[in-house]
Amino acid sequence: MDPSSHTEKRGDTGARIARRPHGTTARALGTDALLAVVALALIGVCYGLARFAFGLFLPTFRETFDLTSRTAGLIASSSYLAYCAGIIGAVALSPRFGSRTVALAAGVLATSGIALVATAISPAMLLGGVAIAGASTGVASPPLAQAIARCVAPARRDRVQSIANAGTGAGVMLSGPVALLGQNHWRLSWGLFALAAFAVCVAVAVVVPQVRIVPAGARRGGPRAGRGRDGAERGEHGSRTRVAGGPGRADALTASTLALARLMGAAAVMGAASAMVWTFGQDRIAGADGAGPQVGVTAWIVLGACGLGGAAAGDLVRRLGTRAAWALLMGLVALSTVVLGIAPDSPPAAITSCAAFGAAYVALTGLVLVGATRIRPERTAVVVGGGFLAIALGQTLATPLWGAVADRAGAEAAFLGAGVLALAGAVLAPVGRRARAHSRSGSEAAGG
Repeated sequence: MDPSSHTEKRGDTGARIARRPHGTTARALGTDALLAVVALALIGVCYGLARFAFGLFLPTFRETFDLTSRTAGLIASSSYLAYCAGIIGAVALSPRFGSRTVALAAGVLATSGIALVATAISPAMLLGGVAIAGASTGVASPPLAQAIARCVAPARRDRVQSIANAGTGAGVMLSGPVALLGQNHWRLSWGLFALAAFAVCVAVAVVVPQVRIVPAGARRGGPRAGRGRDGAERGEHGSRTRVAGGPGRADALTASTLALARLMGAAAVMGAASAMVWTFGQDRIAGADGAGPQVGVTAWIVLGACGLGGAAAGDLVRRLGTRAAWALLMGLVALSTVVLGIAPDSPPAAITSCAAFGAAYVALTGLVLVGATRIRPERTAVVVGGGFLAIALGQTLATPLWGAVADRAGAEAAFLGAGVLALAGAVLAPVGRRARAHSRSGSEAAGG
C-alpha cells in the first residue's frame, strides 16, 4: 500500500478501510455531484441498456430468432441468474480489490455483453450476450454503494445513493428512443449501446474512488488503538468503546441479521412481481393484442423518465415512513401490472401504467438500497449485495414461471398473477422499527 494512503478503522469487525489516491484529475473532479452522475451513468448502462433493453427489443428478437414466450423467459432468466453470480462476486471482491476496480469490471461486462447481443446470429449467442450483460448489473451496485458510503458526507449520502440507483430509469429512457428509431436495425442500436457503455467505463476509471476494506492486522504492524477521522476513541480492533446502556455486540449482530433477512424477503417478492413487466411488458403493449410498437416504445420511454423520480426514495421514506412508502409503491406496481394485463390496447392506460411502474420500481429498489446501507454501515457492499441478490433471485425464479403461465393460460393471466403477488408483497417492508433503531446505533458504532 502506498504510504500516503489514508487508513481508518471502522465498525465492530475490526476492518480497516484504505483509500488510495487516484490522481490529480480524479481528486479535482471527485465531488459528490460528479460521483453521483457517474454512478447514475454506470447503473443506467448496466440496468437500462445491458439488462432491461432486452424486453424493449423482445418483439424484434422474437421475429429474428423465432422465440416462444417460454424461450424468451428462459433467456431473460439467464440475465437474472448471471446477475446473482455478479452480486456474489462483487460482494467478495469489492472490499479487497476496491470500488473503482470492481465498478470498472461491471462496465466491461456490460460493454462485452451488449456487443455480443449486437453480433448474435443464433438464440444461443443471444442468450450468452444477455447473460454477460446481466452479470454487469450485479457487479455494479455493491462497489458504488461502498464508495458512496465511505466518500460522501453523511448529510448527502442517502440522496446520492438514491440518485445513483435512479440510473435504471435513465438507461431505459435512453434506450427507448433508440428502439423507436432503430427497431428494424437492432444490431446498429445495440452497437450504439456498446459505445455508450465503453464511454461510461472511461468515466468510472477517472471518477470512482478506490475504496478498499482489508482485514485488521493485514497491514504491517497490525491494528493499533487510536482515533478515526471522526476523532472517536477506538479499541484494539477499531471499534468504539461501547456506550453504557447501548446494545451488546451479540444483540446488535442478531438484530442486523434479522433486519437483513426481512429486507431480502421483501426484495425477493418485489423482484418476482416486477419481472413480468420488465420482460413481457413491451411485448404485451406492442404485440397483436396491444396498442402497437410505437405506443409500446413511447410507454417504455415514459417508464424510464418516471423512473428518474425514484431518486426521491429517501425523501419519501422521511415523509411517510418505510412501511407506508413500501406499501404505497408495491400497490402501484400491482395496479400498473394488472392494467397492462387487461388493457394493453389502450394507449393512455399503457403509458400511464408504465409511468407508475417505472417510478414505483426504481423507488422500491432505492428503499432496498438505503435500508441495506443502514443495517450494517461498516459492511455496505455485503448488505447491499444481499438486498439486490434477493431481487435478482425473485426475478430469476419468476421469469420462466410467468413465461410458462403466458404460454398455457395467456398473457393476461400471467400479468394478473404478477399483480396479485405485488399486492401481497405490499404488507412487507424492507426495514422495520428495530432495524432503523439498530441502524442508528450501527452508524454511531461505525463512526458515520
